[in-house]
Amino acid sequence: MVAVVAALTLAVDTTTVGPVQRFANMLPGAGGQSARAALAELWNRNGYGAAATYLIERFPLAGIGIGGFHLFGPPLTPIGVLPPDNAQNWLRHQVVEMGILGSLGWVLFAGVFGIFVVRPWRGVEARVNHLRGIVLAFAAISLFGLPTQEIVPSIVFWTAAAALVRMHDMVRDRQAPEIGRAHV
Repeated sequence: MVAVVAALTLAVDTTTVGPVQRFANMLPGAGGQSARAALAELWNRNGYGAAATYLIERFPLAGIGIGGFHLFGPPLTPIGVLPPDNAQNWLRHQVVEMGILGSLGWVLFAGVFGIFVVRPWRGVEARVNHLRGIVLAFAAISLFGLPTQEIVPSIVFWTAAAALVRMHDMVRDRQAPEIGRAHV
């Protein structure tokens, strides 16, 4: 039964390209491309990034609507129609869909929270650095994909972010002077 399912799976012609094949196509030397071409492809991401950039230029203020990139992005690539997918960059995907005006809130939040995460803290436990690492890893990965578009990574990110804030509050409360009766 497993062999039949495997044979049918291999026989089906699909337009879907998996992440391993996409990554292999971007490596320098793949198809004779240079490191500069590999970096350009990392930005354009098989046409999806180029479509996102095009849509941002075309609809900068209001964007194309939440959930719109999956419908409108792939048909509007400079290289031709692609199968429905995301913008291959979480930040760019959000700007495409919500525009500059709709992105102001989350950009402000991300900036303030980013400063909160990277600034030095006094008297913290080592596990705080693990939580910082998780949050910063998600930020870095979001430049090359949409990790929190799936529910499990999204829960991991928000749990780590909430735990980081809670630990900061605990450290702050320990360091704060007691307020109450004056000692005579």
